Amino acid sequence: MAAYPSSTAVGSTAEPYRATKMWNAAIEAFCQGMPTGTRRFLLRQYDSAFTAGEAVDWLHQYLRTSGDFGPSVTRHQTVQLLQKFLTAGIFTEVRGKGSRFQDNKSIYRFTEPYPTVCSRPPLSARDTNTLTVDSCPGGEKANKPLKAKAPAPPVDPQLELQAWNQATLKRLTELLGEDWVCRMIDSYCIDSSYMKHNVTRRSRSGIVKPTAEEDDVPHWVLSAMKCLANWRSGEEQAEWQLCYSGFELDVLKVISEYFQGLEQPLLHPVSSSLISRLLDDDDHVHVQMATTTEALQLCCLLAHPNDYRKLQLLARFMTTVANNPSLTLHPSLPARTLMLKIFTWCIVRGSSHQQNQYAYDFGAMQMASYLLDHHKDILVSPPDLQHRVQRLLHRSRPEQRVTFCKQISCEEFENQKLSLSQHALGELLQSILHDTRMPNKVRQRKLKQFKEIYPDIYAEHATEMKGNPIRAQTAKPSFPKIKKPLLKLNGLRF
Repeated sequence: MAAYPSSTAVGSTAEPYRATKMWNAAIEAFCQGMPTGTRRFLLRQYDSAFTAGEAVDWLHQYLRTSGDFGPSVTRHQTVQLLQKFLTAGIFTEVRGKGSRFQDNKSIYRFTEPYPTVCSRPPLSARDTNTLTVDSCPGGEKANKPLKAKAPAPPVDPQLELQAWNQATLKRLTELLGEDWVCRMIDSYCIDSSYMKHNVTRRSRSGIVKPTAEEDDVPHWVLSAMKCLANWRSGEEQAEWQLCYSGFELDVLKVISEYFQGLEQPLLHPVSSSLISRLLDDDDHVHVQMATTTEALQLCCLLAHPNDYRKLQLLARFMTTVANNPSLTLHPSLPARTLMLKIFTWCIVRGSSHQQNQYAYDFGAMQMASYLLDHHKDILVSPPDLQHRVQRLLHRSRPEQRVTFCKQISCEEFENQKLSLSQHALGELLQSILHDTRMPNKVRQRKLKQFKEIYPDIYAEHATEMKGNPIRAQTAKPSFPKIKKPLLKLNGLRF
């Protein structure tokens, strides 16, 4: 049986806003105490859900045992209350079709955050001259001055890429010094779009998305990597693991052939140089580990997004295989050493390293080992880099004017009301006088009406109306009316 939250008294019947407090208490108890789980309907499965009948049973029992409602609450009243919950958006039907709550097997799910009604103190208890943030509905947002929010102008793509370049290089200069950055970075052609893609285009697990589907790692390689990563031994073996002896070695060969066939190493040369520098200076690594990690994060962003993604997948694969005790890939070498011997060529290439899984370059293997140990900290988005880019873009944009409302005195308002009204009426009179398309009869009628309603304004423009030539210009010339000849049809013979 589900446990019911303890019901605390919300006050006597004479307490202000008692109904609001009872409403919030019922919502909080229902959302916290209503048990949810997996529900099925028409071959579909819905997690964290409950049925309408279960909701009625639970809430009816809670209301009957609550000190605020009592045992007189009926099941029909409970259904009515749940209908109000549904209308208020506390929960919703999983298929989005139901707007009427009924005591049946319909499946519902909570919406977060659920809305409640904030209780406010009575007006008599508040100081209307000095309202605090807590006394205003809406909290801090309601206490802020109203202002006209201007829409943000579109960002120039070229300007945005320049901001990414400047923010990255500036931060690297702060961490590593200007001499090293100028010597290493300037010798390579840096594409700012790579940095932006590697930071902003990531999946939920942190893996960079490919630039195009055809440039991604083939699905058969990903399947082979998952096969070895999920390898089990003994009774936990899957059916596909029992194909033949040496099956895991053939799967590893497929993976190694793909990555060793890449034209260039996955680690950017700038990152390789930085790791080599850090390995040569052990004291610097231990003293400034945080600085080192952030610098490597920034340097790895210089790589192509597809190479960055492959490096992330390969590093996770090597770590998982090296830490899998159920997998034996070599009779004498540990799994970690074997992974480094096979895939170091794919990550970084030393001066004497050849494309051979048995070749050995101590310097390159050291760099690959360092990356393997710290890939969870290195191959992630650098902190605050996007905020730095946004600040640079904000500074480069032209200053936007924000218009605030200004309060004026009653005297100024009356003066403006009189002057602006008179000005508008004068413009109306001018439009009547100078409208060449208006017939004279209509003009005279409108002028007569204007004179009767606004005699003062009419008198101010009397001199102008005396010399107004519109009437003479627009008057139609008077021609004698000529009647059309009458056709006498009588007496005609056909």
